[in-house]
Amino acid sequence: MNQSEGSDPREAGFDPGAWHDRAVWGMEWRTGEGGDDWTSQFVLRFDSIVRVYRENDVVYHEVAPAQLVFEDVTDLRIGVDAGSVQDLPSNAR
Repeated sequence: MNQSEGSDPREAGFDPGAWHDRAVWGMEWRTGEGGDDWTSQFVLRFDSIVRVYRENDVVYHEVAPAQLVFEDVTDLRIGVDAGSVQDLPSNAR
């Protein structure tokens, strides 16, 4: 889906809130082998929450590995905000 065409991702069933709390554990840049192979992919690997359930007043999350592959990526810029050390529990500092 091309956002520049004015389409709303929610119209296609995409729920922006469904992507919260995803632990990204891998990033990969895939490029072609040269010659006529102009492959340019950016891959994010993460754990996706597939089920949330409660047993005996304890909430459990079932997760599964997933990946997003972005095709024809050029001029990529990534900003990372790791939070603040003050946000960490005192035993993790």
